[in-house]
Amino acid sequence: MLKACQLIGVTPAQCLYLGDDLRDMRAANAAGMPGIIANYGYVNGDASIENWNAQGSVDNPTELIAYLTL
Repeated sequence: MLKACQLIGVTPAQCLYLGDDLRDMRAANAAGMPGIIANYGYVNGDASIENWNAQGSVDNPTELIAYLTL
């Protein structure tokens, strides 16, 4: 993730990381990148996503637009 940011010339804080597992949010946080949970992915129905330290969640990809700032 950090290498991708370096290659395109942005900071991790300027990106969003979309994931559907606790390990995704851990990776986003470790990189300093806002993590968004994809509720439509492989999120287990009994997962405690409120403990994942994510900056938000979406039920479909179009909802990501709300997290983008220009």
